[in-house]
Amino acid sequence: MPPRRNPTPLPRTPLQDGFSLIELLAAIAIVSILGALVTVSLQNIRNSSQLAKSISIIRQFQGANSLYALEHSGRYVPVRTISEEGTIKRWLDQHEFKEHLGIQMGEEWPLGLISPNAGVLDDDGRPRFTRSYGMNTLGFSDWFNVEADYQASISTIEDPANIIAFTDALDWIVGPQGIERWPGEEVYAKQAVAFRYGGKATVVFYDGHTGAYTQEEMTEHKKEWWKIDK
Repeated sequence: MPPRRNPTPLPRTPLQDGFSLIELLAAIAIVSILGALVTVSLQNIRNSSQLAKSISIIRQFQGANSLYALEHSGRYVPVRTISEEGTIKRWLDQHEFKEHLGIQMGEEWPLGLISPNAGVLDDDGRPRFTRSYGMNTLGFSDWFNVEADYQASISTIEDPANIIAFTDALDWIVGPQGIERWPGEEVYAKQAVAFRYGGKATVVFYDGHTGAYTQEEMTEHKKEWWKIDK
């Protein structure tokens, strides 16, 4: 019997030798694209979550403001008061207003009531509550006049659904001029609206409804959203 021969081995294919360079590069590109999409998706989810949190906070502010008005003959928390000695007391220092937010006498402004994306820090590295949300000055004037009224009332706001009460800001007060003062980053800017949520600022109106608006949208409503007839 003739000796048995081993069959001739078949030629190896590229798959048997492993991935080709082109296939490897294509796989890397696909993985990179998928990674980028996941990163963007997670960032969008985070931004949406932070924006929703900011809207919730700012709605609480106007809720506290309305309760304050009910206890003060229809007068909302003053934007500021000033003593004869020249000491200024801001709306966010008013104890009765803070109590409606659950902040007791002597307590620091809690991080949970600071705009989530606010980034102006104090000396201890904490976000500054005075650079988080601003109260609308409503066109008030005579800032250093002790007798000047910086306190709106229910009776003087004819259209509360179209008058801003509080908005994201880089100062504790804000007005229509602040729309153009956003520097594009978290640094102090006088009376500047802060468009810190994907180019939007969260807003609460005097009737309690909220929204998030771009710089262009705020500019479009510059005359109607910011000033009342006193």
